[in-house]
Amino acid sequence: MATVTERRDRRRAKAALAHAKSAEKEAKRLADGLPPGRAKQRLEAIVAQSRATRRAAKADRKRAPRRAARTAARATAGLDAWSRRVVPSTVHRGAAAEPGAAITDAAAAAKRRAALLKQRRKQADRVRKWAKSAAAHTVVQAVTTPEEPAPRKRRG
Repeated sequence: MATVTERRDRRRAKAALAHAKSAEKEAKRLADGLPPGRAKQRLEAIVAQSRATRRAAKADRKRAPRRAARTAARATAGLDAWSRRVVPSTVHRGAAAEPGAAITDAAAAAKRRAALLKQRRKQADRVRKWAKSAAAHTVVQAVTTPEEPAPRKRRG
């Protein structure tokens, strides 16, 4: 029969794996939103690597739950680091001051990283929407702004 500590470790590993899976999903959605190019390919490769690492951790969960939790947290951390690189620079100015950097529990850290990935993806979406909106606004202004009126003919 499993001891209380073993059951607790298995629960933590299960939670860390769940957070790693949600982080993968958010990173994949972030990659899908990127324009085709090197950054998108690299992020998709990192997501695939993270998925393989998470699956290995899942297979290891019953035998070594602490190691599985660490492995899942490491996979999530890799996704977190790469998401910082691909999000537009205007979004992550305060990245150094992100909360949750000092969390020591692997499951809590994985949960926080998954939330940060989601937040970064939404911020990147906002930046893209703003850029499209600004471009559309500029085009509309260029088309609808009247030119100088033609000079009137003098009667006389």
